[in-house]
Parts: sequence; C-alpha cells; structure tokens
Amino acid sequence: MSSITSGEDLIEALLDIGSYIIAALGLRTPNTNAEVIEILKEAGSIPERDVGKYIQMVGFRNRVVHEYNSLDIRMLYEILQHESGDMTVLFSLLLKTMKQHEVAESPFPGERFMM
Repeated sequence: MSSITSGEDLIEALLDIGSYIIAALGLRTPNTNAEVIEILKEAGSIPERDVGKYIQMVGFRNRVVHEYNSLDIRMLYEILQHESGDMTVLFSLLLKTMKQHEVAESPFPGERFMM
C-alpha cells in the first residue's frame, strides 16, 4: 500500500510545485488541480501534446484519494509500475521552468527559486 500512497503523494507534490511556480510567475490562479496543468501549458512549461496525460495523472490521483475503497489494486499497481515515468518527466519540466525563471520573485517575502 505504501507505493500507492507514494504515487499519490508524488502527484500531489508535483501539483503543489506547479501551483508555486504559477504564483511565483504571477499567472492566473488555478481553481482545480487539472487547471494547474492547463496554466503551465499556457505559460509554455508543458508541451501541448503532454497535457492530456498529465490531466489523466491528476484524475488518477483524485481517484486514489477519493475512491480508494472501490479501486482495483491490480490496476493501481500496473499504473504505478508502467506510468510513473510521466511523473519524472513532469518533474523535469517543472525544474526546467524554475531554472528559466531563476530570478523570479516568490509570492512569499524573502524567498526566490533556489538554484
């Protein structure tokens, strides 16, 4: 069960980092987790071709969090085994965005992207 929690936690962390980047760059505020992906795409941080798979990843995270009692554990295992590379790619894209905007002011006083 720990790998499922870890996958869900990793997706949540990626969404939190995406939200932080959005705030630091002064972009519009997302109303949903899927909108975090859309805004990052609009900002050029995520390629258009990858938006669908990242929104599906958000949906996967939501299902794990909200419907964990009714999910097929084998399906979850297969997704985490074979699709976790998408999380690594998204992490790399977010890191690249932070490096490109290294001097961007943070929405939090006294903080900047740390490189």
